[in-house]
Amino acid sequence: MHLRRIRVLSLDAMKTIIRLRESPGVVYARTAAECGINADPEEVLSRFFKSFKKLEKTKPAYDFAGKGAKRWWNEVVAESLGFEAESKDPRVEQAQMRLFDLYATADAWAFVDKQILSQLNHIWSRDIHIVVASNFDFRLRRILSELRIAPLIDEFFLSGEIGLQKPDPRYFLHVLQKLNLTDHPELLLHVGDNLQKDSDCPRALGINAVLLDAQATPFSSHTPSIRSLNDLLFD
Repeated sequence: MHLRRIRVLSLDAMKTIIRLRESPGVVYARTAAECGINADPEEVLSRFFKSFKKLEKTKPAYDFAGKGAKRWWNEVVAESLGFEAESKDPRVEQAQMRLFDLYATADAWAFVDKQILSQLNHIWSRDIHIVVASNFDFRLRRILSELRIAPLIDEFFLSGEIGLQKPDPRYFLHVLQKLNLTDHPELLLHVGDNLQKDSDCPRALGINAVLLDAQATPFSSHTPSIRSLNDLLFD
């Protein structure tokens, strides 16, 4: 895919740069057991997705306008383990603290593509600015720092820090404004894994977008996909 006019590459984080090493159900259940709570990993995972999706709608951008990311995730943990969101059970509080700290480190994460560091170095060497545009909280900065990618990132646009989340069009309008590309959205390329959040949303604003998919699944006739960042040709 030839992209000679692109000046800025925007990357989603989850399932684009990094992925979880283990299922949240397994990690949550194991941590809960260490804190004295018995929990089935599959049941935990089911409740996790339910809680996450609920809070994503009711308290968007990790409750940026309210109590913030840590309290947001504490609710997810409590509900995933079968407790009330505001549980004061000391076992739950201990699990919440351990899990929040764990997911702030590279220990819980792995690269989607083992070659991504060399891929980003190659792109960076072509004078392409690299930014991260992700529905993530502030911990992503530390995670990518520990994974040695942070020095290649010119700017972070994290929903938990700016109070906006994809696919709200205001999210990418904010990105364009901060990059001084409001009048030239075609100079920005966004890469992510979600059709609505990472393709439809930016494309509606004139931003170039492709979906990262190792299988190169045809999402739709107007949405190109790539197997890896190596498929992007900026020369």
